[in-house]
Amino acid sequence: MKVLLFSNHYPASDAPTRGTYNHNIFNALARTCEVRVVGPVPWWTRTGHPRDLVRVQHETGFGLDAAFPSYWSIPGVTPLHGHATFLSLAPYLLQVRRAFPFDVVVGCNAYPDGVGAADLAAVARVPLVQNVIGSDVNELPERPALRPQILWALRRAGRVVAVSRDMADRVVSLGIPRARVVAQHNGVDGETFARRDRAEARRHVGLGGEERPIILYVGNVKIGKGVKVLVDAMAPLARTHGRADALLCIVGSGEADAEIAARVAELGLAGSVRLCGRQLHADIPWWMSACDVFCLPSYMEGCPNVVLEALACGRGVVASRVGGIPELVSDGKNGVLVAPRDPEALAVGLAAALGRRWDAEAQRGSVQYLAHEGVAAAYREVLEQVVAEYRR
Repeated sequence: MKVLLFSNHYPASDAPTRGTYNHNIFNALARTCEVRVVGPVPWWTRTGHPRDLVRVQHETGFGLDAAFPSYWSIPGVTPLHGHATFLSLAPYLLQVRRAFPFDVVVGCNAYPDGVGAADLAAVARVPLVQNVIGSDVNELPERPALRPQILWALRRAGRVVAVSRDMADRVVSLGIPRARVVAQHNGVDGETFARRDRAEARRHVGLGGEERPIILYVGNVKIGKGVKVLVDAMAPLARTHGRADALLCIVGSGEADAEIAARVAELGLAGSVRLCGRQLHADIPWWMSACDVFCLPSYMEGCPNVVLEALACGRGVVASRVGGIPELVSDGKNGVLVAPRDPEALAVGLAAALGRRWDAEAQRGSVQYLAHEGVAAAYREVLEQVVAEYRR
């Protein structure tokens, strides 16, 4: 079976951490299928590199044959981008079709990639599978100019694969028949994210000699990820719950970097919060092993890889009770769930997690069923069903 993934949610040399979930699952799928990637990139993100506007960035360094052509649309006019990912690339996609006669198109991210994937599948006369990952179905369908396009593309799909049961319910609420919606959690690389000695891990990430309990956040530094709530929770954690000894390490960067740094200074938390910036992806397993508790206080989530990775490293997890997180974290068993947007509630949860001795093997065992090979096998089964149904 020949599978074409149509989405730029796949890593490249200039974006090595992009779409790691697709990288893991589709690389595993490629052991039993032929898989190629076409990832449309908006032209205005490449104006600093004029050659990339006309040439197709082609890479194989991340395991799959992946191409990243520039698509043409009008910057800022978001409703045009969906169909533009196909229309402006039609001649190139025809070449791809001749060289690689794919049996099925997989779109990832309902907009804009999913709309372009639906166009491509319709013209190529092959079935379509749509993967939805979060805000693409939780938020974007609320925009009147985008909703009709997203619904058209989802209805065109033989299956819509959602990364959590919560998100699958959301897809059904948009009018997609339940029989065509599949809930499939993301996978986790249990070999990379494994139990490591805490002291050795702390030395590896530059925290050698640090004896304090460490709370870790890894991800984009955005308000919607709850990073400000997490910083705010450190004050009552120390004042009310007697955990002034805790150190919060924020690994990552993003649009709220300056706001978070200012909030740390405003609360006088310079000794309790470290802004560690973006780190090498290869070092993230070491950061997970260096901490005592991992925290993800997001306002909204699908199936967050970082939660799976922290559990695979044997760490306790404190996270918001939103989206697909309760499907991964069982309150009181392998983690602590709290209400989102509430620093006081988060402080209570962090205190509880820091005061508990977590069984690392039990933590890891709670996600071992989500090994990439098993998730890839489930994807293959979905693809085979869709291809067979389409041919009938």
